[in-house]
Amino acid sequence: LKQVRDTLDGKSKSGKPSTKSGHISDVEFEPLPPLLVDDEPPTDQQKLDDIDEKLEAVSKSRLPTTSGRAMDVFDSLLSKRLEERIHQLQVFRQQLELIQMRNEREIMAAKIKNDKIVDKMKRTKQRLDAVTDELKRERLGIVETTRPSTVTSAATTRHSKRTGASMATGSDPYGLMDDRQQRVGNLQANDDGNYWGVGTAFASEQGVIPSKTEFDPSSRDVPRFEHRNWNEEYQSLLRMSTSKNLRKKYKALRALGDMQSHFKQVVISIGSRIVEEFHMPYIAKSIRPAALPRRRKMISQLDANDVLKEFHYTEGEWIPVYVCHNIHFEIDETEADFYGSPENTGKAYANELKAHRYISGAAIEQDLHFPLSMILDYRGFRVLATAALPAMADPRDLIDTSKAASLAAVGKTDDDKDGWELAQDALRSRVERVGKLINLAPHTIRIEDQEETIALVSDAQIFVATDRRDYIMGCSRILSAEPPTYPSTAKEDHLFKVFRPELLQTLRTPINADSFTGFAGKNVREDNNITRELLNRLKKNIIPMVSSILESHADESLEFQNSLVLILHRHGVNIRHCSVVGFYTSSKTIRRAIALEMVARVIKCELRSRWRDIVLRGETSDLEFANEAAQVLNSIFGVSPESSQFWSKEIPEALSKKFVCPSFTLKSDSWQALCRLQLLAKRIEQLAGFSLKEEACEIIKSRNKIRASDIKSIFPRVKCNNIIPVECATGCAFICEAFESPAKNVKRACLGKAISELDQARVLYPNHPEILVCCGDAYLQISKQQLFLQSRDSLSTAEALYRGALCQRPQHSELIHKLAELHIAQAERARHAGTILRLRARAGARLIQEICFEWEKENALRKSMGHKLGHILKLSRNNVAAIYIATKRFSNFRSIDFSATPEVGASGIIRSLGQQAILQDLNVSKCSHVTDKVVKAIVRRTAATLTSINLSHCISLGVESINALKQFSKKLQILVLDFIIELEDDCLSQLFQTLHNLHTISIKGLPRITTKAGMNIPKFLPKLTNLDISDTPQITGAVLNEIAQLCPSFGVLKADGCYAIDENPFLSFGRCKTPLTEVSISGCIRMSSLAIKSIATKCKGVTRLNLRFQL
Repeated sequence: LKQVRDTLDGKSKSGKPSTKSGHISDVEFEPLPPLLVDDEPPTDQQKLDDIDEKLEAVSKSRLPTTSGRAMDVFDSLLSKRLEERIHQLQVFRQQLELIQMRNEREIMAAKIKNDKIVDKMKRTKQRLDAVTDELKRERLGIVETTRPSTVTSAATTRHSKRTGASMATGSDPYGLMDDRQQRVGNLQANDDGNYWGVGTAFASEQGVIPSKTEFDPSSRDVPRFEHRNWNEEYQSLLRMSTSKNLRKKYKALRALGDMQSHFKQVVISIGSRIVEEFHMPYIAKSIRPAALPRRRKMISQLDANDVLKEFHYTEGEWIPVYVCHNIHFEIDETEADFYGSPENTGKAYANELKAHRYISGAAIEQDLHFPLSMILDYRGFRVLATAALPAMADPRDLIDTSKAASLAAVGKTDDDKDGWELAQDALRSRVERVGKLINLAPHTIRIEDQEETIALVSDAQIFVATDRRDYIMGCSRILSAEPPTYPSTAKEDHLFKVFRPELLQTLRTPINADSFTGFAGKNVREDNNITRELLNRLKKNIIPMVSSILESHADESLEFQNSLVLILHRHGVNIRHCSVVGFYTSSKTIRRAIALEMVARVIKCELRSRWRDIVLRGETSDLEFANEAAQVLNSIFGVSPESSQFWSKEIPEALSKKFVCPSFTLKSDSWQALCRLQLLAKRIEQLAGFSLKEEACEIIKSRNKIRASDIKSIFPRVKCNNIIPVECATGCAFICEAFESPAKNVKRACLGKAISELDQARVLYPNHPEILVCCGDAYLQISKQQLFLQSRDSLSTAEALYRGALCQRPQHSELIHKLAELHIAQAERARHAGTILRLRARAGARLIQEICFEWEKENALRKSMGHKLGHILKLSRNNVAAIYIATKRFSNFRSIDFSATPEVGASGIIRSLGQQAILQDLNVSKCSHVTDKVVKAIVRRTAATLTSINLSHCISLGVESINALKQFSKKLQILVLDFIIELEDDCLSQLFQTLHNLHTISIKGLPRITTKAGMNIPKFLPKLTNLDISDTPQITGAVLNEIAQLCPSFGVLKADGCYAIDENPFLSFGRCKTPLTEVSISGCIRMSSLAIKSIATKCKGVTRLNLRFQL
């Protein structure tokens, strides 16, 4: 029963056959339950089941058949495949679980890291907030107390520097400040006192306007190859071009000419592309500009990036500035807001080059460097191209590391000035001397209650660069502005209407370059009056003289038309004043030439304006520009109503805006009647920069109209700063070839070609000093290859050229040395002995002048001391001891006389004493820099050898100097202490008690010296022979009585103006038979005839007697 229950229970629990492994072969069927005893007898079904069991048993006991064996193999393979699949599923499940666990770990780690970053950013934000507050407090402090700062790019801060200061009244300091109409107030800082402005930056992403104020060019904005370093080559070659070695000099000039030609080609190529792409958007330009802010932002305008020292500007707040191939390009259109119009900006760019030429001589002498600059006129635009300069030096760039290391090695510190301070002091001294040489008046301005002295002009950019050179740029306003005339055509006229440099060179009174601006300084009224007087002299004296000169050269040719401008400029007359020249002339030829020049310049401006509009519209075809030029020419030469209106209305209106009183030239004629149209067309072609296939008049005759196809070409016009003119490059190359060739005939031919080329350059630049020097060198060298008479003529021509250059660059050491060599060559070819001696003496004087100038320049820079050298040429040939003040090459002098150089510095006097004690005679009379320190140095070096010293008029001397002179007790014989008014009895008494070898004493003009000190002279100086006590009124005759008795060799007495001396001393001289030879007692009012009789009868050796009485 239990088994039956279990069996029944098993069926009820699982209605399906159970397996152990899940495979079909492992199925075990449970047996049927056993029959019970009391069950029914088996039925047919049961019998059938028994038979089945027997059959099954029989089948199992039989041997396997082929089909059965295959079935078993199939079952085993199927079972094995299922097991492998189950195992793969289990492995895959484990891998999924591992990946899931790793993902959960990474998510957890990232969450922890983010939490740390968030925490760090919170702490950083707290620190930045603290820094922001500190920087804001610091900026507020900087505005109140100005401090200097540096910039990252010195070449592009000229415009930004103009925005560094403003008037306290709120007006623009560059605006017109007429002292007759308004008061010039003080200046104040705009932002942080950084008057140099900010730098520039290139864009880091396409399509984004540059925002940072840093100069950091990227490869996207400039080509990816190393460009030529124009500035380094230019400055090096310019330095070599001043060498005294002519072979080296002209080799440098030839290389300089080649470099300038290459620079010109690059400027034309890149500048033309910049102009052609000016209308394009930023992302479409092949040369992308940098960002230069129009106006610097105030503190209230700073954004969140102020902590990172970044300033962000919108599209309308920046100016495009191009830097490519190490050349900095500026377009006149970008600064039109400052100057009033692009045309005015172009004039300011031209003034920059004029200023370079004006101060180049003085700047080169003082080692101030100019950048290589050119002006490009193309399609109505004017581009100023400047070689990129190195960045402004930081104090760390000028540290003397070797000196600091040596001091640190021994444990010492440097108490002297560091390299930065020395460089700034030297730069300041150089600038001051340049201002004096070009006759500019220094003026003082106040910015934020602090005074600053301006030596040149307020916005001139002068700095020490990282290459340790001193640079000067931004000089357009060094040429002083003309006074305003009312009614004024524009409020910005004073920014670009300046005097010619040729006129400023004739000034005798220093002029303020900042006149009529907010930077004029304290003496604004006096400085403005000087400028007004100069303008009056130009109009009333110079222009009438120029008109008379023109009348003697006038003709109807194009050559005279071209020379008209040269003549006006040579005499300092601006073209805008040429109408006044026409007023003073009675020659109609001159008036016609002036009218033609005025009309040509007006038409040039009109044509450039039209070309500029074409570029701004985005039209780049040459046909459009040629069409505009043809239309303008048709307005001039045509007979249509438009042409009549052009001559009757448009021309007079344009002339009245551009020139001063154009009606002066017109008088009773019309403009069209005065102008010769054929010459007018040629002049317009020259000024505007295009050329016609035929002459304009011929084209008009053939078809009454000029077409665009008649325009042959439109070409760019280039002007260089001409410190070394490009036109003399060919001549310099011929001179260089002459030096390199050994054959005499080749040298003579090359020098002849050089003279021909340089003479042509002199026609363009008649007074350019470098051309004059090169031409003089050519004549000097060719004289060595010529016969006697031709050689003398060449030397005379060279001397005239050198002297002409010396007038442009006074005291230039190179020219002085060349004149000395020329005088030596003239002496070699002279025949008369007196002429030879005179020429050699002149050569020696030039060499002395050169050496002294070189020393003076170096010493003035180091000691901030000025010195005039006009006296050098007055020195006698025997007084060559003064050479020692110049250089260490001269030594072992026994006599030095500084009486003719009263401004020589203390260091020069001390250095002239030499290292060895051999000096015997020293004269420092009237030297204002002789102090107690200098006298002590003199005594220390020359106490054992000096026999004569003259300290007269050294008013800075005191008791310490007199006490130091006691050390001259061994050999000093002559002592001169005239007009040292601070001397008293005690110090002189002690001095006379020490110096027993004195035989000549001069104490002239000492009002505090009395008889008390004078009595020590005969008491301690028995060898006395000469005594000068003139104008020492408190010395009486008792001193002379003692001298007559105690000094048997006394021979010379000068007592002029000693009214306390009577006849008694002279009676003593006669009684003692003193060997007097010279007596001067002028002004001794107590003298009687008895004294004269005693001298005449007893002192028979007297050869000179002065009794003159002067009221």
